[in-house]
Amino acid sequence: MARSHPAAANPDHLAARLALLEREKDLNRERDALATARRALPPVEVTKDYSSRPRAGPPRWPIFSLGMGSL
Repeated sequence: MARSHPAAANPDHLAARLALLEREKDLNRERDALATARRALPPVEVTKDYSSRPRAGPPRWPIFSLGMGSL
C-alpha cells in the first residue's frame, strides 16, 4: 500500500530547510578553513618507501603480472 505524505509547502518546512541550508554553509566554511590550514603546513621529507612491489618475490597484485604497464 502506498503511503501518502503531506505536502511540503508549509512555513515549518521552509524554516527547517533554511536552517539546514545555513548549517550546510557553515560546514562548508569550516571544511574550507580546515583545508587551508592543512595546506599551510610546511612540507616534510617522505622517508618511507611506498613502492607497490615487495623488495623480493613476485608482485602481489595480479595486474602487474599480466604484462600491463599501467592501470
